[in-house]
Amino acid sequence: MTCAERRDAILLLSAGVLDEPDAAELRAHLENGCDVCAGHLAEARELEYALAHAAPGGSAAPHLRGELLRRIDRVPQQPAALRTRARAPRGLLPLALAAGLGALVAAPLAWWLASQRHAAHFAERTAALEEELAAVREELAEQEEELSEIEARERRVESDLERAHRQVTMLSDMGLVTLDLKPVAGIPSKGQARVFWEWDDYYCYLHAEGLRETDAPAVYALWLDTEGGNRILAGTFSMENGEGTLWVQLPRDMGRAVHAEVTLEPAMPGPNPAGAVQLSSGPPKAL
Repeated sequence: MTCAERRDAILLLSAGVLDEPDAAELRAHLENGCDVCAGHLAEARELEYALAHAAPGGSAAPHLRGELLRRIDRVPQQPAALRTRARAPRGLLPLALAAGLGALVAAPLAWWLASQRHAAHFAERTAALEEELAAVREELAEQEEELSEIEARERRVESDLERAHRQVTMLSDMGLVTLDLKPVAGIPSKGQARVFWEWDDYYCYLHAEGLRETDAPAVYALWLDTEGGNRILAGTFSMENGEGTLWVQLPRDMGRAVHAEVTLEPAMPGPNPAGAVQLSSGPPKAL
């Protein structure tokens, strides 16, 4: 028997289903150092090992052996004399057993290969969908940020429009009172300001010019003295491009303002001035 003819028998020997004395003869041949058959035995064992780890549950090889033995047991047994004569053509039984083992091997192997292809395709598709979802989320976040900026600009425009309309209405009111503010003695300043006061709804508008610009946290503060002898903080403002404005509505119970001052505060002011007086007004003057 040639080494090529022994290849099927080696597969059966590795699976543990080769009958004696064929198994003993093949083992003796392998012990004599045949490199070709030793290579065939190594291939058979590698295949059996791969199936054992690829099949579900990791028990492919025992299952294959059991199934192959069950198939062999279902073959009708012949009388001893016929079995002896049937051993003469040795190539038939190993070929039949090898074909049966090959069929059993092919089924889990095909399932494993198909599952690997499906898993790879699923992983690739999942990665693509996750990448697409991340891009959509990023685009949505950018659109939400742009929408927030548009809404903020819209609110500012509406506020500016409402304030401009209010200022025009206030300046056209015949009962408007103004307080002119000039630099105080000892302060080298060319600044000046005017406070517009509407008695009906207590809106106060200040426009200043010529005061120097300051760095935060320093701010200019407008203080109003009322006819009841109280001093209140109307608000704070900063100078930009030589001008500063303040627009505020004060409580109606504060009383009428009779005097105004602008101080330069080192930080956000408290209930009383802490900085030097920059501008001061005389008594109120009706238009």
